[in-house]
Amino acid sequence: MIQANLDQRSSILAKKFRRILLSLCLLSFPITGCLLEPKIAPKPSAMVHNAVHLHQKDVETWPLPVDSLTTCRLDDARNALSQARMARLFHSPKAAAHYRDALIHTLYALNTSEMCGGCKDHSSESISLHNESLKGLLLTTGFGVGQDAAVGSEKLAALGFQMSSANGFIDEFEPDELWLAHDFMTVNVKDPAREKGLGLPLIVYRKPRPRMHIEPEMFYPPHWKFAATAVARLANSENGEGFVPVIELVDPLESDHVVMGQATIPLAKDLTTPVISLLSHSGYRDKARQGLFRPNELTDEEGVTLVHPYRSGRIPLVLIHGMGCSPRIMADIVNSVHADPELRQRYQVMVVYYTTGDTILQDSGVIRRAFNAMRAHYDPSHTDLAWDKTVVLGHSLGGPIARLLTSHSDHQMEQLLFTKPWNELVMSDEVRQASEPVLFFEPLTEISRVIYLAATMRGSRIADHFEARFLSSVLPRRKMLEQFHSEIIANNGIEAFQPVYRDRVPSSIDNQSPESPMLAVTNQLRLKEGLISHSIQANVTPLLPQQKSTDGLVPFTSSLIDEAISQVILPLQDHFCTHDRRTLNEIARILKENLGE
Repeated sequence: MIQANLDQRSSILAKKFRRILLSLCLLSFPITGCLLEPKIAPKPSAMVHNAVHLHQKDVETWPLPVDSLTTCRLDDARNALSQARMARLFHSPKAAAHYRDALIHTLYALNTSEMCGGCKDHSSESISLHNESLKGLLLTTGFGVGQDAAVGSEKLAALGFQMSSANGFIDEFEPDELWLAHDFMTVNVKDPAREKGLGLPLIVYRKPRPRMHIEPEMFYPPHWKFAATAVARLANSENGEGFVPVIELVDPLESDHVVMGQATIPLAKDLTTPVISLLSHSGYRDKARQGLFRPNELTDEEGVTLVHPYRSGRIPLVLIHGMGCSPRIMADIVNSVHADPELRQRYQVMVVYYTTGDTILQDSGVIRRAFNAMRAHYDPSHTDLAWDKTVVLGHSLGGPIARLLTSHSDHQMEQLLFTKPWNELVMSDEVRQASEPVLFFEPLTEISRVIYLAATMRGSRIADHFEARFLSSVLPRRKMLEQFHSEIIANNGIEAFQPVYRDRVPSSIDNQSPESPMLAVTNQLRLKEGLISHSIQANVTPLLPQQKSTDGLVPFTSSLIDEAISQVILPLQDHFCTHDRRTLNEIARILKENLGE
């Protein structure tokens, strides 16, 4: 009797402990998302960057500086910069012309040091003069947050400067706005990727446009922000006589140095602020919730998108977030790749967004279609071999989705869902064409490695709790899925579906139950031959035996990858471990290992 009472009390205490642990883990997401995730904020000094009103009449009386002003261009640059500062202080429209003069004098000093015997001894001062003059010129001609870059370019042209991109960096589109990266500060960033040198680090901002099936628009994030560095230089004129001043937008992921005359100068760059701005401040937090509760409104934003303008010869690194999340959870990972000189030269980061309330079959179909479309656009002849070393990282629910992207369906999904062969089912051509690629698929041949990060491969009991079951019952399904389900029943009878799928289309929560037939079949699918897998698991209960431990949401036995050639366990870390230093180090190690092979 006493033993029975003790066992009953132990059972009650164990249940209470699990409830408390679950509550703490559910709280870990807002803590991780709100307190630990990288952010940016405007610097107070950025509030004074107001462009003065610059009109054509203000620049017509200010011709380009001629060659015979003084014996030293740096002296001319210093004088012009002093005048520019004073004009700026009093909001004079002449400030832009003074900045222009200072910049042109500096460029002559940098490019033709023989014109002034002392110029080559002042390289650091020349860089400083170049950067301050360029910054002042861009600000006074109207570049910045909320300012139309096309209008600013017209004002620069009136002052004699043309704006272009180096090596066709962004020739595929026109930027909408150019922001100064120095006007923002970052918080909670593990590896700030900033380097001093010649040039002005910028954030290139592109406003949202219609994306659905429009190439290449569908490969750009809706609020795209990426890094560039503005560098002024003297280019040869078209007639070959003299020089023409230009401002080039240089790709800081591609270039580390700038050649000026006979000198090679380090390029200034800020690779962190644009990435954090893109992933943490572009509405992805709201889209994480909307993807669960309003999936039909966000189908235009789903797919695989570039973090930085496409560069051929770079290996795609595809990051797939989990349920109730969005690409913002990947900000530290993207930034750490860009912070590593070797990785940023060899990899091209792509982030996935999908509405996370759907089935994993639907989600994997969206990603597969988008990835194939991107390669068809950028590498139609399939001659860029870098694509064939693609690495996919799946966090949480992204793990089972990554498994589907690298597996053969072998008619197993057909047998899972239906009681009769697919070809015998009656449905409209529209539904058949939309559904067939989701049910019958081959692995993406480009993927060579998969990194499973706290992946819910065998589900979580949390999906079976009352709260989760209720949430699954009220989550709306995508209209196409509802149409598919109702049309199959209307034309073939409810018996056409296997019993578990007769009532309603399953949600992602249903797919996360350990009892989910779809999850079980996913883990049994035949994998792509030669695929290499890696596992990173979190463990918030290191005092428990490993087989009974958990990351707070997913049991250790669920996130275990049997075929993984490497396994890293993160003690005292919860499920949302994308920001953990050990996670970033292991991802970097795997990516470098992929380069070696």
